[in-house]
Amino acid sequence: MTITVWDFVWLVTSWLRHNVRKMNTDAPQPQFPVHTPPPAPKKSNKTAWIIIGAIGAVVLLACCGISAAVFALNDDKPSASGSENSDSDSDAGSDAKDDSKKEKSAKIGDTVKDGDFEFTVTKVEDGVDKVGDQYLEKEASGQFVIVHVTVKNVGEKADLFSDTEQKIIDVDGKEYDADSEAGVYIEDNQALLDNINPGNDAKVQLVFDVPDKVKLDSIKLAGNFGSDGVSVKLK
Repeated sequence: MTITVWDFVWLVTSWLRHNVRKMNTDAPQPQFPVHTPPPAPKKSNKTAWIIIGAIGAVVLLACCGISAAVFALNDDKPSASGSENSDSDSDAGSDAKDDSKKEKSAKIGDTVKDGDFEFTVTKVEDGVDKVGDQYLEKEASGQFVIVHVTVKNVGEKADLFSDTEQKIIDVDGKEYDADSEAGVYIEDNQALLDNINPGNDAKVQLVFDVPDKVKLDSIKLAGNFGSDGVSVKLK
């Protein structure tokens, strides 16, 4: 059974009225001489003030209780919002880590995409001293590393694939540009000079002149000028 605030006020008021009446009834009555009319009783507001005071106290307590409950609810709301924001940030961080792992997991034989081109690294040659033939050749300052890549145009129009946007990266994070001149010396490496039509692919050999003892980590392949490119592990 649930007792409301107003039920409680009614009970207190009834109790006060009952006790006040009882006190007035039990009190001894003054004796007066025979044939002498008693003085008129003085009007008193004592009972009314007691009732009003009791009701006011109960109402005040009820208001305090309601105010405390409202403040408690307001204090809980920011905490819940903070928790939701924390969960959201955590989910976003997890998604970013997952995307990073997916990008880093690309390796030789995997197909990656950047811009209007798809790339598949098929082979890596290192320790090459020179490229070309007996009539036209170029020697490496250190060693040539030749990365064989299949490039496919997945765009809507013919586009030129340029080796100037491609970079090879060592384990220390140093980047090396492709040697365009050495690339031209390689026979049938025409994809570096011709447009690739939509839906067609071409076999490309990217040549890099790097130090002899360098330890390579990955190659960054870009489909468009100024693109951040996509990374493929070489080991």
